[in-house]
Amino acid sequence: MSTTEHGGMINPANVSRDFKALLQSAGLRTIRFHDVRSHRLTPAGPRLKPGDDQ
Repeated sequence: MSTTEHGGMINPANVSRDFKALLQSAGLRTIRFHDVRSHRLTPAGPRLKPGDDQ
């Protein structure tokens, strides 16, 4: 679980807003934050084998 810098609950709307701003500043297309966990690698991206990320 993550909290704000003051120890409070994170507002999901703030996460979405900040994620969208981050994507835009990086010149990437906008996707929902929720989609990141479902699409960790793009079809053209690298294929990791177990242990490659360590």
